[in-house]
Amino acid sequence: MTDTRPSLYMDIDGVLLANEANLAPGAAELIKYAADNFTVYWLTTHCMNGDPAHAIDYVQRASREDLRPYL
Repeated sequence: MTDTRPSLYMDIDGVLLANEANLAPGAAELIKYAADNFTVYWLTTHCMNGDPAHAIDYVQRASREDLRPYL
């Protein structure tokens, strides 16, 4: 089955993170909504060689909630 959801390109700095230690207001809700409704791609320098692991860790460290299932 082909995923027909629209694509969404997500940035981290200044979008999901207010600074290196804090999520931007509403970021957790945006992450969950995006994961449920879009095919999400990282548009960030935090992905190294196409591997999203660093980007996921970078966002997750700013949240007390486990967002990994959505990231």
